[in-house]
Amino acid sequence: MSKSRSRVVAVVFAIFFVASILLSVNFSIENAHHKCTGDNCPICIEIAQAIQFVSNIKTLPTMAVILSIVGVVYFAIEQLIAQIDSTKTLITLKVELLN
Repeated sequence: MSKSRSRVVAVVFAIFFVASILLSVNFSIENAHHKCTGDNCPICIEIAQAIQFVSNIKTLPTMAVILSIVGVVYFAIEQLIAQIDSTKTLITLKVELLN
């Protein structure tokens, strides 16, 4: 993907993300004092889901940090293995080349 296209995709995702948070909070605030019909009130269920969605967003930064640390460690180990493998050359093994 080109650089400008990936930026556009990132901006669109960010807009959807912020809009979903704002709409969830707005729905919860607007319907906080609704006429509840009892145990299976659909509005209460929707409010609980909206609150749960906003609460789950708190864990996203933690997961991002954990995944980035795992990625860095993986690539560091991969580079270390590549470096170890590259030190085994004919010169380091002292192999005599004959014509």
